[in-house]
Amino acid sequence: MSAAIGILCCHNFRREVSAAIAAEGWTDVAVVAFPARCGRPPLAWDELRGLLPAECAQVLVIGRACLGALGQVPTSLPPVRLLKQQQCFHIVASPTLVDQAIADGAYLLTPAWLADWRGRLAEMGFQAEAAGEFFKDFAQKLLLLDTGIDADSATRLDELKHAIGLPAQRVQVGLDHTR
Repeated sequence: MSAAIGILCCHNFRREVSAAIAAEGWTDVAVVAFPARCGRPPLAWDELRGLLPAECAQVLVIGRACLGALGQVPTSLPPVRLLKQQQCFHIVASPTLVDQAIADGAYLLTPAWLADWRGRLAEMGFQAEAAGEFFKDFAQKLLLLDTGIDADSATRLDELKHAIGLPAQRVQVGLDHTR
């Protein structure tokens, strides 16, 4: 089966977007993740083109900083719509909740980020034991926006909390906002 619509989103939100698509029963929509690197280095159209499902008729690209350097859509691609978020976490939770959490000094997390938190810290250049000082420079707490798609999220949040020495909180956001 070929996808009528290809939705490209950050790896950190792929599971939520996929679960929302599945909940709608849309079998002709494919969700593809691009690397979670927040625009460093920037994404390029050639990189995204290589991720598209075969014979995709339309493309929706969702993100924030990752979309900043894309520029003009090449005419060789199917019709593309860029959906640039004010904050990438608006994909899974309301802007009010996300913006207030950030204003309160929270470092926001998704279940997908937590599923490989040691690997994500390594990508940032840290061993788990050394990351605490970095996080404490700009965050007062960890906040998991829990969509309920990963039964182990609470355990992983507790592990990360102990590794970096910040308090942690979990907010149930569900999938309704993403849907």
